[in-house]
Amino acid sequence: MFMVKCSNGLYYTGSTLNVEKRIEQLNDGRGNLYTNNHSPVTLVYHEEFPNIKAADARIKELKIWSRAKKDQLVSTYKK
Repeated sequence: MFMVKCSNGLYYTGSTLNVEKRIEQLNDGRGNLYTNNHSPVTLVYHEEFPNIKAADARIKELKIWSRAKKDQLVSTYKK
C-alpha cells in the first residue's frame, strides 16, 4: 500500500507489489486518469501487507481519514 502526494497537493493511495516501479509508472503517464492529470507524484508513505486484500482494506480505511490525520501519518514516515 502506498500514498503519494500529487502535484495539486492532494493524496492518492494505491496498492502494488513494487512501490518504486509503480511510482515510476505514475510519473511516466502510465498510471490512472487522476494521477495522469496531477503528476508528478511523490511517494510520501507506504506499508507492506501479506496480501493485496489486506492492503486494500488499509486503503479503504485511509480514504475516509481527514486531511489532518493523513498529514500526521505522512509526517511519521521514514524513507
